[in-house]
Amino acid sequence: CWLKRDDLPAPGTHKIRGIGFQLDAAIEAGAPGVVVSSSGNAAVALGYLARERGVPAMVFLSAKTKPLKIAAVAEVSAYPIVSAKPKNLSRFAARYTGFADLRPSRSPLGSTGYRSLASEFVSAPDGPPSEIFIFCNSALTLIGLHEGFESLKGLGKITEIPALHAIQSTADPSFSQALKSPFYCQHEPIAGGLGLQSPANLVAATAAVEQTGGRLWTVQDAEVQAADAQLGRSQVHVALESAAAFAGF
Repeated sequence: CWLKRDDLPAPGTHKIRGIGFQLDAAIEAGAPGVVVSSSGNAAVALGYLARERGVPAMVFLSAKTKPLKIAAVAEVSAYPIVSAKPKNLSRFAARYTGFADLRPSRSPLGSTGYRSLASEFVSAPDGPPSEIFIFCNSALTLIGLHEGFESLKGLGKITEIPALHAIQSTADPSFSQALKSPFYCQHEPIAGGLGLQSPANLVAATAAVEQTGGRLWTVQDAEVQAADAQLGRSQVHVALESAAAFAGF
């Protein structure tokens, strides 16, 4: 079992790939600033990159976001606004300021930045793993990784794509139903919780799992907590979504 330690380089989240691609596209299009709604990690990544590029960024965080994550967003010079309805506020802010809304699940570029993960796996000393376990909420990481591997296969860089396993801890059964997988309902799971609410993402995510021979695993809160404790004993301190992926493995 290998852990992809994207918590170690600044800003400490793999979402810098996805949000970074969207931010650069918005800057190129002439956006005067950007907004995003987030549960934490995308906000940290955006704040870090927007500060580097000198672009105004407004971040709307869920009221369920942990205080430490809110503090991390504030440290990277974003302007965190905590609300029970961060998605609605980000849309209003974009409408009235002219800022680009970078909500990844609503963007056609949402998965694009994650394609680079495939090259990173392929260029690893031992080559790509046979199976990869990915926590899914919007499933953009899963979709982008699959797109990246498909591209590398088309270029002859690899002959086989690793089995991509999706991990969820959610009250939304749509992904399980699409893959005909067992589903264990949790009304307010500690990891993720939104589920695949975008039909377009659901179709692409289902294809990524089915075409690579992976499957969907639904993990319970107790399993996530146990995995988080096990990682903590090894001094690996990550978001509960990452602990959920480990629990799925």
